Amino acid sequence: MTSPPVLPPHDLCVARVPLFARLDRDAQHTVASFAHPAQLSRGQLLHGAGSDLAQLFVVHTGRLKVVRVTASGLERIVRIAEPGEVVGEHAFLMGQRPDSYVEALEDTSVCTFQHRDLARLMETHPEIGLQLLRTLSTRLDDAERGLSQNAIGVPARLADYLLELPMQRDPRGAVVTWPLPKRDVASYLGTTPESLSRALARLEAQGLLTAASRHRTILLDLDGLESLANG
Repeated sequence: MTSPPVLPPHDLCVARVPLFARLDRDAQHTVASFAHPAQLSRGQLLHGAGSDLAQLFVVHTGRLKVVRVTASGLERIVRIAEPGEVVGEHAFLMGQRPDSYVEALEDTSVCTFQHRDLARLMETHPEIGLQLLRTLSTRLDDAERGLSQNAIGVPARLADYLLELPMQRDPRGAVVTWPLPKRDVASYLGTTPESLSRALARLEAQGLLTAASRHRTILLDLDGLESLANG
């Protein structure tokens, strides 16, 4: 990774991060003084599985995908880290090497904190630790929700996923833009690209959605999709 110029004070990467949002401006400047900006190109790894990490990463711009490799060698996208979200907090709290790798989905800038610096900051500002626990609690809720979703069929998982995407109004319904290639969406939903394609075809045959373009889909029947997603 190469380091870009230091971010200007008015664009502190910590200011938009929930982990530090409750700090006053002076405290945010103190936190920012420990941040080390770095730039990733699309497809570049932030770190690999099993890396010896002593860092916490905050996404400033761009997106990262967190991918876990199963014992059988299959890759599963665990989550997508958007601006303001953190990566590496589990390794920081548990003192373990990560069991996943992190890759940039697009050109991405991150702020890196050494664990020893963050631990020192948490001693001075305990609210950082509390917010970190809230973040992990939310992550746990998301994981439990994902496990429950895996118990239902791919069409229901797909319907739930599409309903969570930002929507734009259209005379025929609501338009959503796929934020990831469909193969990555399949991985995120715990299925295969072939099964995802069949699920899309099924939902289209049922009149629930239709393709607007390669990357955009029109949701024709939101109530029907909601009913399917909720089983």
